[in-house]
Amino acid sequence: MSRNHSTDLEPLVSVFEHLSDKARGAEALERLRKIASIVKPLMRQRNWVVGTLAEFYPAEHNLLGLNINRGQKICLRLRYAGDDHQFLPLESVVDTMLHELAHNVIGPHNREFHALWDKLRDEHEALVRKGYTGEGFLGRGNRLGGRRMPVSEVKRQARAAAERRRVLSAGSGQKLGGSGIMRGQDARAVIAAAAEKRIKIERGCASNTDRGRQIARDEAAKKDRVMRTTVDHEDEQEAAIMQAYIELIQEDEKAQLGDLYLAPTLYSHSPPLGSSSHNSSNNKRGKTNSSNNQTSSSSGLLHTRQNALDSIRKFDEQEAYKRNLPVGWQCHGCGNWMETQWWTCSVCGQMKASS
Repeated sequence: MSRNHSTDLEPLVSVFEHLSDKARGAEALERLRKIASIVKPLMRQRNWVVGTLAEFYPAEHNLLGLNINRGQKICLRLRYAGDDHQFLPLESVVDTMLHELAHNVIGPHNREFHALWDKLRDEHEALVRKGYTGEGFLGRGNRLGGRRMPVSEVKRQARAAAERRRVLSAGSGQKLGGSGIMRGQDARAVIAAAAEKRIKIERGCASNTDRGRQIARDEAAKKDRVMRTTVDHEDEQEAAIMQAYIELIQEDEKAQLGDLYLAPTLYSHSPPLGSSSHNSSNNKRGKTNSSNNQTSSSSGLLHTRQNALDSIRKFDEQEAYKRNLPVGWQCHGCGNWMETQWWTCSVCGQMKASS
């Protein structure tokens, strides 16, 4: 679900819904808000919006997420199956959210879908490394005499915080945030765990399935069991922070890919609300053609991004040969040389651009 002419203060998520018949409802709402705030920079730079972000608790223990009508509503499992008093780890639910957001553009779990999901994961990882934690970055201690800061000062502080994070990470030799491979870890075990997590999320996605459509009908019928919280607009200062971090990750990617860089809006624009296959049969044919055109366009540009990553891989191989170094890759953040088995730079923590 996207919009063509958005303003910075229009809500990216219009409504939050948490289950009123479950314990710890206030915490569930807070988690939904936190998850939304973490992914908002990725949404904003693509003009994506979500109508409703909802908690659900399906009977199937493996189900984790559902995207209804390309972002009209996204449902997330927040609680452990079998123990609805306990919440799942936040980062795990964020990854599910990234997966469901990718369904705003692409329905099936095909190559193009996985390329987009990977891109969202990469950007989220970059934000974590720069210290972005979602809303509440400023805190009360950063208000000027209790007054709101000018937007320019908010953006300056956000950039300064990201730079301090980078210096601290480089000085410690450790990666701050994220879950990359560190020296001393078993690379194969870490990669296997990441692959298992990915498979679990994919199998736990009910989008574009008969069961998902049934859940969507059930969701529409259970209005008496949910609490709705409506959002009128985004906070101006939080929007400025988001924009600052968007610019930072775009600058990094431009430096990494050069002329091959593609702005996210060029290859991940989703059709507006109403163009999903969930619409009535009277509109299905025309809407499907529109959706196919969107997917075809996105697919071609995602392949272009893959070509860019292939070019980086070839560059790394050539550098290793010229400098008589072991086969590996050069960190495009700090220039450090890493051997093939390591997926993150031991100096600055940046993940390698290709696998």
